[in-house]
Amino acid sequence: MKVSHLTQDYVQKLYAEYGQLDVLDDIIANRAADSPPTAILGYPRHEGRVNEYEYFTGAQLDRYIDNAVKELIALGISPVSAPVKLPYPMDDS
Repeated sequence: MKVSHLTQDYVQKLYAEYGQLDVLDDIIANRAADSPPTAILGYPRHEGRVNEYEYFTGAQLDRYIDNAVKELIALGISPVSAPVKLPYPMDDS
């Protein structure tokens, strides 16, 4: 599966079309509609080996997130009323 690559021109096109995507859920929900589905995340299949990845499309990640949220709500954890925004760029120091 081919992993999507975002160019600066493509990002500007997305801003013009959808506005700025402020939270990760906005980006994943937007990419869930990719046709054909395109991998947006790759994760190593085996611990300690980085030569084999499992790839996930936006639609897969959107379903995983939705199911995780349903489980958290079932456990009594209430959703927040507004998205939580982190400052960008994050400081890794």
